[in-house]
Amino acid sequence: MSHRMMLMLDPEDNPNAVTELINNKHRHYNRAAQVYRFLYYATRLAAGLCAGILPFVVKDRPPVATGLSLAIVVITVLDVVLNPKDKWALYSKATDFLTVTRLKISGDYAKYKEVIDILFETESKALAQLVSINKVMDEVQQARQGN
Repeated sequence: MSHRMMLMLDPEDNPNAVTELINNKHRHYNRAAQVYRFLYYATRLAAGLCAGILPFVVKDRPPVATGLSLAIVVITVLDVVLNPKDKWALYSKATDFLTVTRLKISGDYAKYKEVIDILFETESKALAQLVSINKVMDEVQQARQGN
């Protein structure tokens, strides 16, 4: 635990400090998961569409082709630097684990265990199916070549 977090947990200054910290982190992780999910889909859609359109404009519209090529480079760099795929998975899983732990603390976990297991399994399978931006670009290239 970081020094900053330890300072935030001083029960003498704020008896609800731990609960507030958990609530704030839970909201932060949930929001981060949503942002990275959006970035994941936005980068793949934009790069895939640019790569798919590019061959149709190279000959007749070089400035458009240059713009599409630059967009692909920028999107790819953003994807590598921001890594939305892995961060979406990280924050999504953290949110799920925080929820389960809170249910255990409240005594409601056993009551909802079966449903929670289904949710975890579904989430895990969905996250396992996420593809890298390179895979998107490879598939666009294969589609252009007719494979």
